[in-house]
Parts: sequence; structure tokens; C-alpha cells
Amino acid sequence: LEVGVMGARSNAGSVPQPEEWRELRNRVGRLTASMRRLVTDLRPIALDGGVDVALEWLAAEFTRNTGVNCRLSVDLGGRCLDADMAIVVFRVAQESLNNVRQHAQAREVRMLLEFVGDHWLLTVSDDGKGFDATRRHAGYGLLGMEERAGLVGGSLEISAHPGTGTTVRLSLRGQPSPGATPA
Repeated sequence: LEVGVMGARSNAGSVPQPEEWRELRNRVGRLTASMRRLVTDLRPIALDGGVDVALEWLAAEFTRNTGVNCRLSVDLGGRCLDADMAIVVFRVAQESLNNVRQHAQAREVRMLLEFVGDHWLLTVSDDGKGFDATRRHAGYGLLGMEERAGLVGGSLEISAHPGTGTTVRLSLRGQPSPGATPA
């Protein structure tokens, strides 16, 4: 829009001032950076090495940033995870760890990704203070995880009680697709 306005003004004989060009360049730079963040948020670069590598990175970063030990186990039995499901697994794990960091006051977190029967199962549990899972909570983290799970036909279960920690279980049904991302 701004380029269009500047062009129309130029056509009318008004030359844009240097500060107008500078502001426009700055705005385009901010827009470009914002678009890069959005694209990265859609498909995290960490998944390029596979979901197991991405989860290892996530667990290590969580431990490094919080000092809270995050134990990870990935047992996929040689199977591959569909790319869309890999994104959901990564984002649910990421949001779960973010919730632990912000609210749980945990000493340890355990994260497990495995293929069980005919479905993928991600479990993230902590030994923190827990919460009343029956109460509606401010924010969109839990809702976002539920919506992500639903987008790929999965389900999300949250087990939490005050004083007993929290467990998040993501279940994704189905076999891996032929074009799956290596785990």
C-alpha cells in the first residue's frame, strides 16, 4: 500500500523524501523477518533431521534453559512418522515443555515417543505442582495442542491434579505414510 501511495505521489510530481524511503525499507525488512518467523513456525527447521533429533534438541534446550532435567526416550521400532504428524508431535512437546517451564515448578520431566499397536503416542509428564484440569484456564496453550491433534485425527489427554504433576498424552492413529519423515 505504501509503495502504491508513493508511486501515485511520484506520478503527481511529488518526490518521496529520503526518510520516507528509509522508513519503507525498514518496514519491508520487518515484514520479511516476520514472514521468516511464520514459515519457521509452520515447519520447524529442527525437524529436518527427523522427529527424534528434533525432540532431542528440544529436551536439551529445555534442560539448558531451565536447569530442569528432561529425560527423553524415543522408540519407534524403525518406523517413520508422517511429516504432518511430526510437526504436531514437535509442537505438542514444545508447548508441554513451555507449560512446565512457566507453571509446574518441576524437578524433572519425562518425554516418551513410541509406536504402540496402531498409533503413535507422545507422553510428556512432570513431577511439578500440577493443576485442576477440570477448570478452564486462561491462555491458548492447551487449546492449541488439542486443535493440532485434531487436525491430524489425533487426540490429546491431560491428566493433572494439584500437587501430583501433569501428564500430557498425544495419540495419533494410523500407519506411517510412504512419504514419511524418518524418525
